[in-house]
Amino acid sequence: MNQMKGYDVERKVVTVSSILVWVLYSVLTIYCVLFNLYILCDVVSSVNFWYNCLQEQRDKVLTTLSKLQSDKKKLLDELDRHKDCDPEVMEQMKEDAVVAREAANRWTGANCSVVMTV
Repeated sequence: MNQMKGYDVERKVVTVSSILVWVLYSVLTIYCVLFNLYILCDVVSSVNFWYNCLQEQRDKVLTTLSKLQSDKKKLLDELDRHKDCDPEVMEQMKEDAVVAREAANRWTGANCSVVMTV
């Protein structure tokens, strides 16, 4: 009988120790999960911070881009208004006038001497 009682005591000790090991393991697992959640929250907070900073920079860049595009459009419109003063355009207009005079002479059969002033 003594052996049976000893066996019961040993079995209870083993059971209690295995329960303690399981509890310790569970506590460590929960600690690791909580720590990982803490790290994850810190990472998410950091990402949100950088996202907001980048969003502000993006907004500034988009504002600058739209301003520069409107300035470019204004300058191109002004350039179009002064296109007649471009030396290349002036030369092309002179060549076109010569071609037009020669065509008029061919059609009329007359050799008109028109003084061209451009």
